[in-house]
Amino acid sequence: MQRVNDTEMFNKVEGLNDREEMPDHLRFLIRYEEEILDDGVIFSESEFYEELYATILMIADDLRGE
Repeated sequence: MQRVNDTEMFNKVEGLNDREEMPDHLRFLIRYEEEILDDGVIFSESEFYEELYATILMIADDLRGE
């Protein structure tokens, strides 16, 4: 019985870490948009905007689930 509770707690903590990482990733994309697009190594322009859109949708889905 104790093992199940430990696992449940770990899953909750893991979810909180994901919530913190998504806004950080969004901030990174927005803050360095020009450099990312000028460099073209990490993302092409279309890939960049797809990543930005996908990140926003992940955050919105997470907030909707609360």
